[in-house]
Formats: sequence, structure tokens, C-alpha cells
Amino acid sequence: MGDGVQRTARRTRMPSAVPANSDAEALRVVHVIAPSPMGGAERVVGLLAEAQWRRAQCCSVVALLNQTGPEPWLVKSLRQAGVPTVSVRAPRRGYIKEIRHIGSALRHQRADILHCHGYRADVLGLAAARLNKVPIVSTAHGFTGGNAKNRFYGRLDTLSLRRAQAVIAVSRGLEEQLLGSGVPRSRLWYIPNAYEAVKTRPREQARAALGVTSTATVVGWIGRFSAEKGADVFLRAMKCLVPLGVQAVMIGDGPEKVPTMELARDLGLGSTVCFVGPVPDASTLMKAFDLVVISSHTEGLPLVLLEAMGAGVPVVATAVGEIPKVLDRGRLGMLAPPGEPERLADAMRGVLRDLSGAAERAARAQQQVADHYGVDSWVDQIIEVYQAAL
Repeated sequence: MGDGVQRTARRTRMPSAVPANSDAEALRVVHVIAPSPMGGAERVVGLLAEAQWRRAQCCSVVALLNQTGPEPWLVKSLRQAGVPTVSVRAPRRGYIKEIRHIGSALRHQRADILHCHGYRADVLGLAAARLNKVPIVSTAHGFTGGNAKNRFYGRLDTLSLRRAQAVIAVSRGLEEQLLGSGVPRSRLWYIPNAYEAVKTRPREQARAALGVTSTATVVGWIGRFSAEKGADVFLRAMKCLVPLGVQAVMIGDGPEKVPTMELARDLGLGSTVCFVGPVPDASTLMKAFDLVVISSHTEGLPLVLLEAMGAGVPVVATAVGEIPKVLDRGRLGMLAPPGEPERLADAMRGVLRDLSGAAERAARAQQQVADHYGVDSWVDQIIEVYQAAL
């Protein structure tokens, strides 16, 4: 990449410390997350916990769930991989119960580190960590912004992050945002997400699984249906591409799914856009798409970007968070300004009209992911953060 990808955790004025447990692989870690049915943070936690477990590093996951409803994909996946996982079901605002369960997990595992992911885990985990005198590390995957409720949660999360022993930012933009919100520089680390290669299904099989014809030109959108992901921007861009006969497949779930489906109908895209719901193995279906689009208003480092690049599929993405750097300012994929459907449509149109050029960029992107976003070095850096937090 032109400006390089630093795969070394960056820290400034990190206080020296003698770890309570100097054997890095023997550190005992409890992860906490309130998982959505499907999402990038959930896949990052799954990847990290499974990688640590394979290394024989003692780790477990506490999943904070709603009182009713099915267990999310993350819980099922972790259990299938053999990672000890506890589902905590509490009534609305049952925060005391959740804090107690986190504390119980810390004591049961005799944890050295509590690693939190997301605002709910950060806030409740901080209370549990303090009660049990365990250092807390948090990964900031990104802030959603949006309505007053989400902004309030963001401020609450920031207050918790200021008190963590270490905070991992997955993008430079998040790093600067956290610094501006009062997180001490001495406790802040920059570690981009990693990508683990998966066996992708052949194009025909992937398309059959999604119900897409073999001859269609298909654009993929994968993510959580929430305001910050810009699903509405993607649909308005697709409206511009109707004359090209392009089809779209949207994979995911979330609070904005129904409004997004209604917008697709209002835009007259009923026969153009297919909503397939959450697909746990979506990364294995990447070759079904001629193009993957990320239309977010805000991001850290979306895992779907690395997955598409790793599969060798052309990418068009909005220039937010770590995306421009990972795509080398457009050398490895096309960029568009956030919140501008026409500009996004122009970038998509450019890719679809020059598939050979897009394939060349995708091949370079695939090599870049393999060279710079490996899991082993990522886990090594996170262990370094654990040792510093101790």
C-alpha cells in the first residue's frame, strides 16, 4: 500500500509493568459482548476467541442476551468451536444480574483480563471488573451515532473507556476520536482487525444458495440494518443502476430492516433487490457477487471489507474510518463520499463497466489482505495489550 499498513500495536507513554502472569499463552481471559444476530463486532469476537482457544490460551465468552429469543449465531459458533460460552438472559434493565454473571465468570476462570466489546459490555464489565479487581481491556469497534438514544449510549461508553486499563482502536479515526473524548493516550492502542481465510464456495454454488441466477450481474451488501450502515444510501444508488439491469442481494438483519424493505418498495426496486436475512456463513458466499458495496456513514474497520478483499471480489465503499487506508486511497477498490447515492452509483457503474480493471484491483487487494491482516500477528498484538494492562 502507498502509505503502508502498520501491523504493530501502537502505544504512547505506556507505563511499564511486570505482568502478574508472565507466560503470555497462559493468560486467562474472559470476553464480554451483547451480540446482535449478525454483525462485524460479533465476527471479530468469534475470530479472536477461537484463535486464542486454538493456542491453548484459557478464554471464555459471556454473551449478554435479551430475556427471550433465539441464541445468536456467535454463541452457537463459539460452542461448536469448543470455546466455553455463557449466555446471560436478563430482563430489560437487569443490569445487576448481568454484572453478577460477569463477576461469576471472572472468579470461576480466575481471570487475568476482562476483554469487553461494545458499550453495554464496557459499562457493565467495568463494574464487574472493579468489584473483582481484574484489569479491563476494551476494543472500540466503532460508534453508531444517529439518534439521541445512541448518542447517549456513546457518551456513557466513552466514560467507561476512560477508566479501562487499555483500549484498542481498530482504526486511526477511532483512535483520534477516543483521544478527543478523554481516553488517555498512554492506554490507547491501534490494532486493525484481522482476516482469516475461509474456503469460499464456487460462484455457481454460492449463487444457488442465494437464489440468484447464473447470468445476472449481482451486487452484494452485507451488514447490520442500522442507521450508520447506510442501507438507504445503497438502495438509492441501486435506483440509479436500474437501466443496467443489475440485481442486488442484501444480507443481514437489524432494527432498520423493515424500513429498508419499505424504501426498496417505494423506490420501485421490488424485483431488483433481494433481502435474504442473516447468513452465518456469508463470507463463504462472496464469489456470488460481481461487486460488494459498503455504504456506511461511519465505520471502524468493517470485517466485511477484509472478507470481500480476501475472496478477490471487487469492492466499492464509502470513504469512512479505516476503509480509505485499507483500499490504498482507491488503488485496491473504489471509494465514494458517504451519504451521496449518486456518487456511490457512479463508482459502482465504473466497476461494472470495467470488470477487467476491477479484477486487477481485486487481485492486488487479495494479496494485501494475506500479507498484512493475518490472525497470528493480530493475536500477538492483543496479548501484548493484555500484558501492558496487567
